Amino acid sequence: MSVSDIIMRLRKERGLTQDQLAAKLFVTRQAVSRWETGESEPSIDMRKKLAEALDVSDAQLLDSPALERWSSIENTNKAANAAKSLFYVCPTCGNIVWSMGELACSCCGKPLEALEAQPADEVHAATVETMDGCHVVSLAHPMTKEHHIRFIACVVDDLVRIKRLYPEQEAIARFFIQGPSTFYAYCSTHGLMKY
Repeated sequence: MSVSDIIMRLRKERGLTQDQLAAKLFVTRQAVSRWETGESEPSIDMRKKLAEALDVSDAQLLDSPALERWSSIENTNKAANAAKSLFYVCPTCGNIVWSMGELACSCCGKPLEALEAQPADEVHAATVETMDGCHVVSLAHPMTKEHHIRFIACVVDDLVRIKRLYPEQEAIARFFIQGPSTFYAYCSTHGLMKY
């Protein structure tokens, strides 16, 4: 799908005429028509304004596979059960996003995909101990800038807690015991592990 097709599709989905979209952007109807026919493309600055006027991110406006994927996302976790939580991590800045179901999101201009948790291997084995009313989760993992655990999470049916970790810090987190828990650790090199 081309940028021109995306602009036309989003405009129509929002119930806007070319004249109405043009008025929002302070351009002529002919400019919108040329964008939609592919005769010309909006400038980078105009694309940002266009994304705002159409209520989408810059990435959605420019990345048609993301638009197709995002327009079909439906959260199937209607009960908002935290045990079905999903995690997303930005590969550029390391930002962590958590949700109780499928989510269309982006960071640093890139669409984020939900991480698929893998069973932990020997290198990422965790020790979970109970002391002083807390679960203490620790990993004997290198914590270098290039290879470290970015977060450890504790998920209960109605609660999620995330401990953000940094290089040269111990890979350890303490979580108050609040029921049966599932633990996750995210390795900057190997992805999400489930315990």
